[in-house]
Amino acid sequence: EAILRELALKRGIKLQKVASCGIGGWFVGSPPDPRMVVAAKRKGYTLSGHARQFVDGAFTEYDYILAADHLTLEKLRQLAPR
Repeated sequence: EAILRELALKRGIKLQKVASCGIGGWFVGSPPDPRMVVAAKRKGYTLSGHARQFVDGAFTEYDYILAADHLTLEKLRQLAPR
């Protein structure tokens, strides 16, 4: 989310709504992993916020849903309305 926002800002693209979430509820409410905060900071990004879980309503709330890997994509396909 932080990287997408920063890249859009640098290119003059105004994003209406961007959210990052996981498909499982394991870390809901937790801050970003400290290792990722350090790694992102080295690249010039600031991570903030708290973990959220993907909800089915996102399919109608967002224009695009991006998956970070193949396993997540497969799970999203299972959750997607037909």
